[in-house]
Amino acid sequence: MAGRPNAYEEIIKPNLDRIRDLVGSGKTNEQIAKILGVSPSTLYKYKAEYTEIKEQYKKGIDEKIVELEQTAYSVATGKYTAITEDITYDGDGNIITRKVKKVKQVDTTALIFMLKALKPEMYANLEPDDNKDVVKAIQ
Repeated sequence: MAGRPNAYEEIIKPNLDRIRDLVGSGKTNEQIAKILGVSPSTLYKYKAEYTEIKEQYKKGIDEKIVELEQTAYSVATGKYTAITEDITYDGDGNIITRKVKKVKQVDTTALIFMLKALKPEMYANLEPDDNKDVVKAIQ
């Protein structure tokens, strides 16, 4: 009689790329476990046992850091734009929609906080109002 299926082989291993993507999107361990259909303790156990999972976590975080660095650079240099829809009404009450390109205001303090949290060795000394240092640090 076969034993209980191994959650690592059945669920975790086939989803290693998905785990990387979930980590990169900012999901917590508990959220990742729920999405995969395992308990958080199972995920923690396998994360401690299998280097493949640790590597996927690192890759997910590294990819997010690159994205944050690019966003921080765009914000610091004024190159961060967004396309939005402007909805208005004409005199008859008909909806008029047009695409508008706007410079999007981003919370530089939040970006610096995230960079400090994810890569403290590089960003620990940045201050929220010091955009020049952000640009220097990510160039």
